[in-house]
Amino acid sequence: MNSKGYTLVEMIVVILLVGVVGSTISISSKLIQQVAFMQLVQEVEKDIIFARDAAVATGKQYNIYCFSNRVLVRQGVEKPIYTTKLSRGIYIPDSITGKWIKFYGTMASPKTGTITLVCTSLHMQARITVRIATGKTTVYYIAL
Repeated sequence: MNSKGYTLVEMIVVILLVGVVGSTISISSKLIQQVAFMQLVQEVEKDIIFARDAAVATGKQYNIYCFSNRVLVRQGVEKPIYTTKLSRGIYIPDSITGKWIKFYGTMASPKTGTITLVCTSLHMQARITVRIATGKTTVYYIAL
Protein backbone atom coordinates (compact mmCIF):
# COMPACT_ATOMS: atom_id res chain seq x y z
CA MET A 1 0.00 0.00 0.00
CA ASN A 2 1.43 3.35 -1.08
CA SER A 3 -0.17 5.93 1.24
CA LYS A 4 0.87 9.59 0.97
CA GLY A 5 -0.75 10.88 4.20
CA TYR A 6 0.02 10.92 7.90
CA THR A 7 -1.61 8.66 10.41
CA LEU A 8 -3.46 9.98 13.45
CA VAL A 9 -0.73 8.64 15.75
CA GLU A 10 1.98 10.52 13.84
CA MET A 11 -0.01 13.76 14.05
CA ILE A 12 -0.56 13.35 17.81
CA VAL A 13 3.16 12.67 18.39
CA VAL A 14 4.16 15.80 16.44
CA ILE A 15 1.63 17.97 18.32
CA LEU A 16 2.86 16.64 21.68
CA LEU A 17 6.50 17.27 20.76
CA VAL A 18 5.76 20.85 19.68
CA GLY A 19 3.86 21.43 22.94
CA VAL A 20 6.64 20.06 25.12
CA VAL A 21 9.34 22.08 23.33
CA GLY A 22 7.24 25.25 23.49
CA SER A 23 6.52 24.96 27.21
CA THR A 24 10.19 24.17 27.97
CA ILE A 25 11.32 27.31 26.15
CA SER A 26 8.71 29.40 27.99
CA ILE A 27 9.71 28.07 31.41
CA SER A 28 13.46 28.47 30.80
CA SER A 29 13.15 32.07 29.57
CA LYS A 30 11.17 33.01 32.69
CA LEU A 31 13.80 31.31 34.86
CA ILE A 32 16.57 33.26 33.10
CA GLN A 33 14.69 36.53 33.72
CA GLN A 34 14.24 35.64 37.39
CA VAL A 35 17.95 34.87 37.85
CA ALA A 36 18.92 38.14 36.12
CA PHE A 37 16.54 40.11 38.37
CA MET A 38 17.90 38.48 41.52
CA GLN A 39 21.49 39.20 40.42
CA LEU A 40 20.62 42.87 39.89
CA VAL A 41 19.03 43.04 43.34
CA GLN A 42 22.19 41.50 44.84
CA GLU A 43 24.31 44.07 43.01
CA VAL A 44 22.29 46.95 44.49
CA GLU A 45 22.53 45.31 47.92
CA LYS A 46 26.33 45.08 47.51
CA ASP A 47 26.40 48.81 46.65
CA ILE A 48 24.59 49.55 49.93
CA ILE A 49 26.98 47.34 51.91
CA PHE A 50 29.96 49.01 50.23
CA ALA A 51 28.68 52.48 51.17
CA ARG A 52 28.05 51.40 54.77
CA ASP A 53 31.48 49.77 55.14
CA ALA A 54 33.31 52.63 53.40
CA ALA A 55 31.64 55.18 55.69
CA VAL A 56 32.75 53.24 58.77
CA ALA A 57 36.29 52.72 57.43
CA THR A 58 36.91 56.31 56.32
CA GLY A 59 34.73 58.29 58.72
CA LYS A 60 33.17 60.12 55.76
CA GLN A 61 29.59 60.32 54.53
CA TYR A 62 28.48 57.98 51.75
CA ASN A 63 25.12 58.22 49.99
CA ILE A 64 23.00 55.85 47.91
CA TYR A 65 20.93 57.83 45.37
CA CYS A 66 17.97 56.19 43.62
CA PHE A 67 16.73 57.08 40.16
CA SER A 68 14.15 55.28 38.03
CA ASN A 69 16.81 53.51 35.92
CA ARG A 70 19.96 53.48 38.10
CA VAL A 71 21.41 53.54 41.60
CA LEU A 72 24.45 55.70 42.44
CA VAL A 73 26.96 55.45 45.28
CA ARG A 74 28.66 58.73 46.19
CA GLN A 75 31.02 59.98 48.83
CA GLY A 76 29.32 63.18 49.96
CA VAL A 77 28.56 65.18 46.82
CA GLU A 78 31.53 63.90 44.80
CA LYS A 79 31.24 62.12 41.47
CA PRO A 80 29.58 58.70 41.70
CA ILE A 81 31.88 55.89 42.80
CA TYR A 82 29.52 53.23 41.46
CA THR A 83 26.59 53.34 39.11
CA THR A 84 24.33 50.32 38.86
CA LYS A 85 22.14 50.56 35.77
CA LEU A 86 18.83 48.74 35.84
CA SER A 87 17.95 46.39 33.00
CA ARG A 88 15.05 46.89 30.62
CA GLY A 89 11.76 46.09 32.35
CA ILE A 90 13.20 46.78 35.82
CA TYR A 91 12.66 50.14 37.49
CA ILE A 92 12.55 51.99 40.80
CA PRO A 93 9.06 53.43 41.52
CA ASP A 94 8.48 57.19 41.44
CA SER A 95 7.82 57.26 45.19
CA ILE A 96 11.49 56.35 45.76
CA THR A 97 13.11 58.12 42.78
CA GLY A 98 15.26 61.07 43.82
CA LYS A 99 15.58 59.93 47.44
CA TRP A 100 18.71 58.64 49.12
CA ILE A 101 20.09 56.66 52.03
CA LYS A 102 22.98 58.18 53.98
CA PHE A 103 25.75 56.54 55.97
CA TYR A 104 27.62 58.94 58.26
CA GLY A 105 31.19 58.03 59.08
CA THR A 106 31.43 56.15 62.34
CA MET A 107 27.88 57.00 63.42
CA ALA A 108 25.19 54.37 63.19
CA SER A 109 22.56 54.87 60.51
CA PRO A 110 19.98 57.24 62.09
CA LYS A 111 17.00 55.80 60.23
CA THR A 112 16.01 52.95 57.99
CA GLY A 113 15.44 53.09 54.29
CA THR A 114 14.03 50.82 51.65
CA ILE A 115 14.93 50.61 47.97
CA THR A 116 12.27 48.93 45.85
CA LEU A 117 13.01 47.38 42.46
CA VAL A 118 10.11 46.26 40.26
CA CYS A 119 10.38 43.73 37.42
CA THR A 120 7.36 44.14 35.15
CA SER A 121 7.84 40.96 33.10
CA LEU A 122 7.98 38.74 36.22
CA HIS A 123 5.30 40.69 38.12
CA MET A 124 7.75 40.72 41.01
CA GLN A 125 9.10 43.30 43.44
CA ALA A 126 12.26 43.27 45.56
CA ARG A 127 12.57 45.44 48.65
CA ILE A 128 16.04 46.02 50.07
CA THR A 129 15.63 47.34 53.61
CA VAL A 130 18.48 48.97 55.53
CA ARG A 131 18.13 48.42 59.30
CA ILE A 132 18.39 51.23 61.81
CA ALA A 133 21.64 51.58 63.76
CA THR A 134 23.35 48.50 62.25
CA GLY A 135 22.93 49.31 58.56
CA LYS A 136 22.39 45.63 57.82
CA THR A 137 20.34 44.82 54.75
CA THR A 138 17.43 42.45 54.23
CA VAL A 139 15.91 41.58 50.86
CA TYR A 140 12.23 40.72 50.51
CA TYR A 141 10.77 39.37 47.24
CA ILE A 142 7.06 40.00 46.71
CA ALA A 143 4.78 38.86 43.89
CA LEU A 144 2.66 41.64 42.39
